[in-house]
Amino acid sequence: ISKTLGKIRNHVAAEIMYIKTAFLMALGVAIIRAQTEPAPTDKGEIIESCDKDVFLDVLIMLDHSQSISKENIVIVRDAMKALVEQFVNVGNSNRTVKVALITYNKNVTTELLFNQSASSTKAGTLAAIENMSMIRQRRSRVDLAFDYANEVVFTPGGGDRPLAQNVLIHVTDGRILKAKIQAKTLKAGGALNAREDKVNVVLLYIPSTLPTSDDDKPKLDNDRPRVIERKIPDEPKDRHFRSFKDINNMLPSIPDIARRICAMTR
Repeated sequence: ISKTLGKIRNHVAAEIMYIKTAFLMALGVAIIRAQTEPAPTDKGEIIESCDKDVFLDVLIMLDHSQSISKENIVIVRDAMKALVEQFVNVGNSNRTVKVALITYNKNVTTELLFNQSASSTKAGTLAAIENMSMIRQRRSRVDLAFDYANEVVFTPGGGDRPLAQNVLIHVTDGRILKAKIQAKTLKAGGALNAREDKVNVVLLYIPSTLPTSDDDKPKLDNDRPRVIERKIPDEPKDRHFRSFKDINNMLPSIPDIARRICAMTR
């Protein structure tokens, strides 16, 4: 009887060990899949991760007009650094991400072009973003920034690579006070969309810090961002447009934005 009980105990122990091993193996596979498989969005679609080589020329275009607070500019800067960190390979080699950076208000300021030495490494790219101009000025000449992107950045002279997918990330509060500038902006954005080597425009709205009461002089602006929102970002809008009523939600959203950008290469 004791021998029989011993065999039973040994058999039960072996079964338990087998079950534990199988469970741990299944758990390990599930963890690996969770880390590497495409992530579902809130609408159920699948967006592949950036954990692979992607071939992208990404221009970050930042609104530095006075309607955006200094604090919000710092938050945007940190979010763009986090975006660069999401890409595995940044710099000079085959199938990498290269980043250019411009800021604008009444003028356009070149912070980094694709063919500048800082753009050849991730560390250099992050340093360029960290050290970008923080100057804010009146007016938001989005039209000049789009023209600069089209005529300077996304050209061989600006280091644009012919086979790379072009992406423009535009961070703005959307305030365009003059109808003439609004029309010029739509025309310049249309020129980017009409290029043979198409530029995918991703629009990220952040809060404005100017008054929005009925007595505010630029109150007509309340309608104009919605026009820009409809015309400028590419389709589908849920991949190319995001509005942050609370700017503190931008940084947590960066991994999802990066996945959507990487999906543009496929």
